[in-house]
Amino acid sequence: MKPDSKAILTAIFVGIIGAESFLVQPGLVGGLVDHRGLTPGEAGFVASADMFGMAVASFVISLIITRISWRTLLWPSAMAIMLGNALCFYLTDPTALFAVRLIAGAGYGGFVSLSFATMGRSATPEKTFGVYITLCLVYGALGLYLMPAMLAWNGIEAVLWFFILFPLVALPFLRFFPHGGEAEGASAAHKGYRVGAMIWGAALAAIFAYFLAQGAVWAYLDRIGVAGGLRVADVGSALALCSIAGIFGATAATVQKGRFGRLWPLLCGISLSVGSLAFLVGRQDYLPYVLACSVFNFAWNYIHPFLLSIMADLDDTGRFMIWTAGLQTLGLAVGPMIAALFITPTNFEMVNLFAGTLFVVSLLLMLRAAYATGREARLA
Repeated sequence: MKPDSKAILTAIFVGIIGAESFLVQPGLVGGLVDHRGLTPGEAGFVASADMFGMAVASFVISLIITRISWRTLLWPSAMAIMLGNALCFYLTDPTALFAVRLIAGAGYGGFVSLSFATMGRSATPEKTFGVYITLCLVYGALGLYLMPAMLAWNGIEAVLWFFILFPLVALPFLRFFPHGGEAEGASAAHKGYRVGAMIWGAALAAIFAYFLAQGAVWAYLDRIGVAGGLRVADVGSALALCSIAGIFGATAATVQKGRFGRLWPLLCGISLSVGSLAFLVGRQDYLPYVLACSVFNFAWNYIHPFLLSIMADLDDTGRFMIWTAGLQTLGLAVGPMIAALFITPTNFEMVNLFAGTLFVVSLLLMLRAAYATGREARLA
């Protein structure tokens, strides 16, 4: 049974809340540097904790989704989000901040993974994920635009208060979220396994490689601009504009609804992603920086619905969509940590080379998986 419209709308809203900290991660990293005295590497390390917590929670939930109501799982997830963010107040030690943000990340993981499982069961997953990503980017654009003012007003505490209060808005709507249920899962319980372990491995590896690359760059876009000589306020406005470009990317994928298949969108998006990285090195002028960030974000959010809809085609149980969410967040978590090994306060060139290589690897793996499954993951 497909989720009804109320369940889909609730899943979209819950998914946005689950991504709340990641969507403004560049500003959050900058705030940790400027207001808690962390180095860029330390701030990226702390920011990655959310993604690690999300990944762990996603994998745990994938093991129990047929035994526990999805709606029930959302309540402890909401509590973990609020508790983890509350514990961050006034902490300045990177290790302590990492530990408490793992708690928040686990809550975010519950929200994101269950919303992905629900959206993946919609009648038109490409359109549903496109709408979801579009609305995420509206949130991200507003958040990045307002974050410099929030930080100036009350430091990182102002941002944490928002992270605590936003999940409260969702609580009255959780009654519309599906319970999941064994019957629905059992009816398609073997579809993902029929595809074959090699194909599923290639698809999941493609997701991990893609988001590993994204995380490596996205977390440091703020610092790349500052290292290139731009003012913090200019970087904030540039990132807000690039989020608007991302909205256009996700909207383009939504409007297409598979009209042009998936091969050409994937090729186009990966090419734009790799090309934009060539302009995010060295000295930065405002306009080239805005354009490069905008192309990068457009490509990311244009490709994202196609990747998720391919994964939804491969599986109808919800379990593999949760694994997809977990590997996506794990990639976003590990990416900044690996990138931290390459960077100095003024040099991010190796990060971009690392990410560009992974984008190409991801494309090749996803094409391998999708072609091998024929109708189950349409490319044309």
